[in-house]
Amino acid sequence: MQREVIVQSLLIVLAACLIGAVTQPDLILDSLTGKLALEHSVAAAPIAPVINLAKAKELFDEGEAIFLDARSRSAYGESHIAGALSVPLLDVLRERVDLAAILPDKDAILVAYCSGDGCDMAGELAEELARQGYQRLYVFQAGMPAWEAAGYPTAGTK
Repeated sequence: MQREVIVQSLLIVLAACLIGAVTQPDLILDSLTGKLALEHSVAAAPIAPVINLAKAKELFDEGEAIFLDARSRSAYGESHIAGALSVPLLDVLRERVDLAAILPDKDAILVAYCSGDGCDMAGELAEELARQGYQRLYVFQAGMPAWEAAGYPTAGTK
């Protein structure tokens, strides 16, 4: 009986490993090559400071910052911060967006945002912008949910 429990437990663990390997092959490869550990060890200083709702609104009101929506074009179409540009992270990573054409001034104040605290796309967009030479970057981590909840200006079909 005890042997059956051990065998069943091992089969469950093996099945879980196989499911993980099938659904997350890139993560496993990154882990085996050390890339994953390197990414987490370099996280000493963020590329762009994370700002709160009050600071985002202040930058918006000053009118000098360019807000960048890292979400999909359909999410942007439904609702976005008024005046924000649609710069979907996936399009940027797939080189479907010419950042130099959209944002010719590498010294512009840029505020990236997405769908709130559970969304990492704004931070990833800021990292990509930094790699391409943009330096005045902010990440508005609370994103659209906080902006809409505060009743601040939005645009879109929603």
